[in-house]
Amino acid sequence: MLLATMTLLARRHLLGMPFLRASHILFLSQSARLPLVTAFSSTTRSTRLSMSSTTSSSFSPLDGGVIALNVKARVKPEHREGLLDVLTIDAKGTRNDEPGGLQFVIGQDVTDANTIFLHEQYKSMADFEYHQKTPHFQKVLSFLEASDPLEEPMMGNVYRCQHPPKEYLETTSSTRYCLNVESSIKPELRDEFVELMTNHQLKSKQEPLCVQFDWGVSIDDENTFYIHEEYVGNEEGKEGFLAHEASPHFAKFVKFNNEKQPYSKPQVVQFFKLLPL
Repeated sequence: MLLATMTLLARRHLLGMPFLRASHILFLSQSARLPLVTAFSSTTRSTRLSMSSTTSSSFSPLDGGVIALNVKARVKPEHREGLLDVLTIDAKGTRNDEPGGLQFVIGQDVTDANTIFLHEQYKSMADFEYHQKTPHFQKVLSFLEASDPLEEPMMGNVYRCQHPPKEYLETTSSTRYCLNVESSIKPELRDEFVELMTNHQLKSKQEPLCVQFDWGVSIDDENTFYIHEEYVGNEEGKEGFLAHEASPHFAKFVKFNNEKQPYSKPQVVQFFKLLPL
């Protein structure tokens, strides 16, 4: 996993790093001469992860529940294979050696082979933090520090999934069509969005070609939500996504978007195909 979460304030001060939003983690290139960092203060942990009393009662992220990450990296072409090699080692280590590791997906953009996406899940924040101490994760850090492989700082989003912990999700097929989505919702439409999203997830999981549909709320902003979807079928899984787009529950979302204009900033939708591990 590429998110080096340094939770101790002393460690952050030692590195001289400014505070960053936990839901928008910047990954530093070799020029910064520093390991990857995310700000993750004790204040953030107490008020955002467990959610304060001001959080809408219609949506209650599981206290101590599943932590998920959606990550995007634009890699220099000459370093693509090297990055994928260390990510594959990290993914296999997470699957085989970490009891708290639930999923580690590696994919590439449907039109740009040098844009890499990840989706990861851990049973708890403690399991996510343990992951960052493992030898397979340290291999990723070493590669990034030594090679300066990225075209631009890497961005990652951390969120709590709206489902209980489960067994490791095997996603080794090379024919899955995937999406990572970010939705920033206007506060006054949050409850309606959550209700619609809850139903949308239930209906989507009943689709024969939808193999995964997980979503949750940012650990940093209760009005920002993230989704990870995976589909199978012809055209490397795109058939499944097109069937999803044609569904009645998807039409309800389109109607909601058109009538309510719920987003406080443009929605981010990233399409990628799964790479085999």
